[in-house]
Amino acid sequence: MRKSQLLLASAWLIHLVAWCVQVMKGGVTLPSGLPGWEAFSVAANMALPSKGTDHVNWYFSVLAAMSALSTVLFVIASAWIIWRGSPGVRRISGWIAALFFVLNTHWFIFLGKDRFDLRAGYYLWLFSFLVLSIGLFASARESNPAPLAKSHTA
Repeated sequence: MRKSQLLLASAWLIHLVAWCVQVMKGGVTLPSGLPGWEAFSVAANMALPSKGTDHVNWYFSVLAAMSALSTVLFVIASAWIIWRGSPGVRRISGWIAALFFVLNTHWFIFLGKDRFDLRAGYYLWLFSFLVLSIGLFASARESNPAPLAKSHTA
């Protein structure tokens, strides 16, 4: 198994585990906390105007929507990119995954003192974007080896 394949498989496994474990203390489904799949639902719903989200700042709603979108793209787009994408598309996608990693740190930053309520699921989910990014860069490099130096004859 190539290095990139191991990294990409690891990213998917980490992401899958993150959907099943506790992301944040509290929650409405599990008495011990909010599982990853429910956290995704909460983030996606924060983007939609409703009576329960009137207290949420507009920029936090945008960040929550981008966070939910990053998860959808992780699941749908990364599979297509891995199997069908050219080295250039993989490289660009690696940068996008890295950007999503940075973007998704907003949960840690904006939660203030509540950031201590974040659990393993959040950190696994966040880390999966970093591993995906590294795997996509490695895959692009393995698919597009460095050109051989030209020999000059005089």
